[in-house]
Amino acid sequence: MKNHRIKLINLFLAVVIAVNIVAMLKPAAKTNNPEKDILRMYFADRGITAARVERDSSVISLQESVVDLDEGKTAQLHASTTVQGATIIWISFNSSAVSVSGTGVVTAIKADVAGASILACVLDNNNNLFFDGCLVYAKIPDGTYYLTNKSSGLCADATEYWSRSEVLQWKLHGGLNQRWTIEYISKGEYSITNGMSGLYLGVESLNNTSAKATQYTVLNDRTKWKISKTASGAYCLYAKGNLTYGLAIGSAQSGSTWGTAIINMTYSNDSNYQDEWILDRIKLDYINYYDSSFDSSPGLVSKILEANTFAGEAYNREFGLVIGTISMSRKYDVLCDQCTTGTHVECNDNICGTSCRDNHHKNIHRISDQLYTSLPQNTIACLWTNREDETYCFDDEDGEHTLFEYDPYACVDDHRPVIHFFKIEDQDADLSKWCMGLNLIHETAHTFGMDDVYMAPGHPLFSYQCVMQGFNSTKADILYDLIENGEHAFCFNCRSTLSGLIDGYFEN
Repeated sequence: MKNHRIKLINLFLAVVIAVNIVAMLKPAAKTNNPEKDILRMYFADRGITAARVERDSSVISLQESVVDLDEGKTAQLHASTTVQGATIIWISFNSSAVSVSGTGVVTAIKADVAGASILACVLDNNNNLFFDGCLVYAKIPDGTYYLTNKSSGLCADATEYWSRSEVLQWKLHGGLNQRWTIEYISKGEYSITNGMSGLYLGVESLNNTSAKATQYTVLNDRTKWKISKTASGAYCLYAKGNLTYGLAIGSAQSGSTWGTAIINMTYSNDSNYQDEWILDRIKLDYINYYDSSFDSSPGLVSKILEANTFAGEAYNREFGLVIGTISMSRKYDVLCDQCTTGTHVECNDNICGTSCRDNHHKNIHRISDQLYTSLPQNTIACLWTNREDETYCFDDEDGEHTLFEYDPYACVDDHRPVIHFFKIEDQDADLSKWCMGLNLIHETAHTFGMDDVYMAPGHPLFSYQCVMQGFNSTKADILYDLIENGEHAFCFNCRSTLSGLIDGYFEN
């Protein structure tokens, strides 16, 4: 008997044991303890008839009781046994969500509404099976997300600031009312908070297939959420109190009509995807400032948001990078001073009667220095102004006192996440939109460390094949329309280079 047991244990060492509980439910003698029944059947299927099956932490003990693990992450479990020379056998009772290796390393594969029961088992010399267990929850990483319905392609959008106000679907525009902060609570439960109102996402009522998604001030079974990753790669969102009824939230109708309600519905796991959501985590944010030069063209303020959205969509499509918009604020004291000394004039201590770089003018380098030390992590400051050429205090490395003429012009100082935009438009709203959007994509690449490629192989100046080329306002609509309609913003070489730079940016 002992030799037989040793051979079987050696067999276990050769494979990783990870089984789904559903696969093990087959007819067998039942007891009052389903956990023991399942283990007995599992080992019987492998040729071992356990004399008895007991959960006994004095024989085998797991150090962990509950482990919360972000999707894709791993953790080492720790078990010890008093059975000398015995090999610990690891089993997952929900291996589609959490797998376990033969050495006790668990991997969170996908978020699930229930935790995975992980058991550490050992056989003694008398063929008695002892085990201990813990729960491992694969979870969504905490963060701020856009919630996009997989069927409609529209975002969950909070309509108002007050409790019980409805949450509808709307085209992505990046506003705070479309930003949702997902925070893990415990035991597979989450809160989802709106960025504009600060209220919790919830549902009007439970066990009601027409109840609408609304906002509330308190956490309860209508505002706590269970989230499960589906076969399509999207996610199913259940209000905690609706889980037993199989009700998730989804789009009230097919199609992509702005303003469509979000309601409870029975999760169907079909190809309509009305009850599934894409969770796009916002990893980077634009913070926008503009000055009094916008007073003469108030429509430009809305173009800032359009440029943010346009650039964000391009980076999401090209690199899977979701960029949001935190704020837009008019701040007079942040932008560059104007200067009357003219272009191509060397900047020195005498030209203004003082040191321009250190003591007087707010040039772009000093502004970058100031903002760089105060920016929140993973944000890019965009400073927008619309003044005449040759008036900005530039003070570049070559000693230029004012900015030379270039229409439009934008720059990033030493790859720091501060973008300066000058000279937006000449009374042409469409031209403003095109140039602002294209410039923002181009300059954002510089904040990751991308260099200009003007006149490089495959990048003839003004040929409109890649946004990293030089381009001016002439025919900017060509490149803008191509990108807006799904064409690549970057050529293959620039995409490859920038992809590596983006990965390195977030690793650091």
